[in-house]
Amino acid sequence: IWALLAMLFTSIRAGFLALLPTVIPVAVYFGTLGLLDIALSPTTSLIACIVLGVTVDETFHFLARFNADARRLFEAAQDGILILDAMTGAITDVNPFLIKILGYSREELLQKKLWEVGAFQDTKASQETFATLQEDEYVRYDDLPLRAKDGHLIDVEFVSNVYQVGNDKVVQCNIR
Repeated sequence: IWALLAMLFTSIRAGFLALLPTVIPVAVYFGTLGLLDIALSPTTSLIACIVLGVTVDETFHFLARFNADARRLFEAAQDGILILDAMTGAITDVNPFLIKILGYSREELLQKKLWEVGAFQDTKASQETFATLQEDEYVRYDDLPLRAKDGHLIDVEFVSNVYQVGNDKVVQCNIR
């Protein structure tokens, strides 16, 4: 169970944390048996297996709902959101709001480096900003001009943070 959870979250630590809701009910069950001085038997052992099965099932259902809810928030946000690989600057995800305001398709943005996208016209400045972001793990611009695909400029607030996801660092750029 732990190995599946660790692979799901791409992190050993997250796998252990996700395992807690599964282990605690079984520990409570066996603790109750011990406190009430109930001997282990095939029946009590079978009940422990059922408790484990139900908790594993509920944990996976909870995690699937959590993932779907987080994705819905990302998709419905009324701010532009870019997710970048923190090492390379490649765009790994973009939400529909940013696609709409810039006029680029998702395919035109994904896997390109931030400074390769026409919206971020000044390549050298974008690369320097990315280097600052890698070092400080935070950058903010109150009036950054982005160029939409049709050529018009949009002044935006641009806030970027670096954070850990599993074993990788990612950058989340919020654009308002």
